[in-house]
Amino acid sequence: MTATRIKEAALARFAQFGYEGTSLSDIAHDVGIKKPSLYSHFTGKEQLYFVCLDASLERDLDYLRSCVAAHEDKSLSSFLYELLESYGRRFYENVEAMFWLRSLFFPPAAFKDRIVEKANHYVEEAGHLLTPVFAEAIEKKTITAENAEMAAAAYLCLFDGLMIELQYSGPDGFQKRLHAAWPIFWRGIHI
Repeated sequence: MTATRIKEAALARFAQFGYEGTSLSDIAHDVGIKKPSLYSHFTGKEQLYFVCLDASLERDLDYLRSCVAAHEDKSLSSFLYELLESYGRRFYENVEAMFWLRSLFFPPAAFKDRIVEKANHYVEEAGHLLTPVFAEAIEKKTITAENAEMAAAAYLCLFDGLMIELQYSGPDGFQKRLHAAWPIFWRGIHI
């Protein structure tokens, strides 16, 4: 139970202050324990950070999997647009999502290579999840893309740009960019 409380407190701190701005003393204080007690659960701040990051990335992939699994009830346009909107809300309202987004775009210098590797794995998995959606749309002649992997990659590029906008401009900037970019993206692939 204490390990769970430590992870929750660490996650909140890492999301708000980043790795460098978070101390084990602050985490221990938030949990209501003394700093040495943390070491009975985690070897240090680095391990705690990566436990939080790995769990956050996996939960986010689970979220994407559930969205893709439920997409069949919607048109492709609605599904893709709503997915972008839902991620905009998720990354702004969910502390876990905020944490991993911050970590991926602003990684601690000491861990940049490890985090970039995790980010690349995440993008690869997201592409694997979305490619069949685009392949089905190509087969049904709903979109003009010649290659489902390239269509998924283009969509993920739009996704990345919107997530950066969310980081720098907040929800209003995100919505402004989404409303500007979406119609152009959709017209580019729609028949």
